[in-house]
Amino acid sequence: MIRAIIISNILLFLVLIGCNPDPVNPFSIPDEVLPFVESFEEEAAKRGVSLVIDELIVEYGTELESSSGGEAIGQCFVPNSRNPIPRIVIDTASFAWKQNEFSRELLMFHELGHCILDRLDHRDDRLSNGNFASLMLTSSNNLYGPKLNNFKREYYIDELFDINTPEPDWAKDIPAYEDLTAAKVRKFIDEFDDNRFSWPFNFGGETKGSIADGQFQFASDIPDQALSTAIQLALDQGLDYEIELDIKIESGENLALFQWGGTREAGDFFFAGFSRDGFFFGGQWGIGSASTLELPDFDPDGFNKLTIRKIGQFYYIYANETFAEIYEVEELPGNLIGFFVGSQTSMKVDYLRINELR
Repeated sequence: MIRAIIISNILLFLVLIGCNPDPVNPFSIPDEVLPFVESFEEEAAKRGVSLVIDELIVEYGTELESSSGGEAIGQCFVPNSRNPIPRIVIDTASFAWKQNEFSRELLMFHELGHCILDRLDHRDDRLSNGNFASLMLTSSNNLYGPKLNNFKREYYIDELFDINTPEPDWAKDIPAYEDLTAAKVRKFIDEFDDNRFSWPFNFGGETKGSIADGQFQFASDIPDQALSTAIQLALDQGLDYEIELDIKIESGENLALFQWGGTREAGDFFFAGFSRDGFFFGGQWGIGSASTLELPDFDPDGFNKLTIRKIGQFYYIYANETFAEIYEVEELPGNLIGFFVGSQTSMKVDYLRINELR
């Protein structure tokens, strides 16, 4: 009997061993993601936070769902008794991942905030100027980028590691649209009564735009191909100036943008404009969007006023005379101004006025 019991116990032990899964590597991160994890540790150290991430799994996935059931571009699975290792899944097919290294950093830092810093709740409140107060917000937004608003990055990472970080100076004392006291001196005006400035509309032998009835019309009917038209006009970055225009997205669901400081050869320029669903887009085309902001007062079927004011070291951008965004002045890539329309989209412009501010 004793021998039978011993043999039974041995067999049970072998069965239990056979049922155990292979041990999980507690640190498994794709090579293209690892630099963001290392940067996260470095940013923590700069802020006096001792952080060594030696247990983390990062995987790729598609068709991710948020906790509320909506679409997601990243997910964090916090440790629990059954799965003690934090796990992040990211959608590398998403626009946020594909756009540039800054949008990828925002995505990874957000998920690391959940999984490593235990910031499980989202923070959707706003700063005084309307910018989001935290990169731990619910939706995916470009809060900073490689150009124009990279100066905001320090605040957002400060807040990531310390939720009590005070509001930054750049978010305070934003001038209202009507508070402009400078005199306006006309530099350029086109009311689109005719094509006196020779806007180019011929692309590959086909006409893609026109000027008629006091409006500029420009369209791309080509799938997956945007179009841009521009003329030469140098803007002196040593002076203050204002750019104003009315934009209407006549048809389609893509972007309608104004561009300035452009180059014809490289196709690079600063841009600001709208999407049909009421978002503001701005940035430098050769690098990618600096910011994407939902506008509270946007008419999807009518004209929307875009104002870009360069005052000192900043651009102040207004949509329908309401403050939308602040950018830092950068060296212009070139001397072209013009318009950009996304694929299978048609835009109209009622006027374009550029004034020096003195």
